[in-house]
Amino acid sequence: MKKIKGFILLILIASILSGCAYTDWPIQIKTTSFEASKIEQNDNVIMSKGKVKVHDSYGVLLAVEVSENTPGTMKIVYSNDKNELEIFQDWRKILQLEEGNVSEKDSGEITVELSKGLNEFIISGTDCSCEYVISLSIPAIDKIVSYDGGYLIPND
Repeated sequence: MKKIKGFILLILIASILSGCAYTDWPIQIKTTSFEASKIEQNDNVIMSKGKVKVHDSYGVLLAVEVSENTPGTMKIVYSNDKNELEIFQDWRKILQLEEGNVSEKDSGEITVELSKGLNEFIISGTDCSCEYVISLSIPAIDKIVSYDGGYLIPND
């Protein structure tokens, strides 16, 4: 009997050390995800429309590259389900979105200063879904180099 117990123990230890043990445990990591995102330009206005689920990481609603410093006007219309969300422009908080069940809330016009290079409009919060339409009006259309959005900021 001792030999059988010893043999079973030996097989168990060998399988664990060789990586044959069952380790397929479900790991649920929540991260920000964009369910839909559409970005388009109409003359001097760039518009990003979509739906995002925010979970303790940062998402870029709109990113605009300009050839030189220039002013702009940003506006966001949003609906969210719960909790608090914030909008940043290059890590400077420019807007606190209303907390709780909000439908079609309009931020009004917000004057922004775009720096030469890439300017990102970032959403941050915890466990909240948000539908949004963000528009950015830039008076000098020739200063727009490129635009994008609907992506995550990688963790360093």
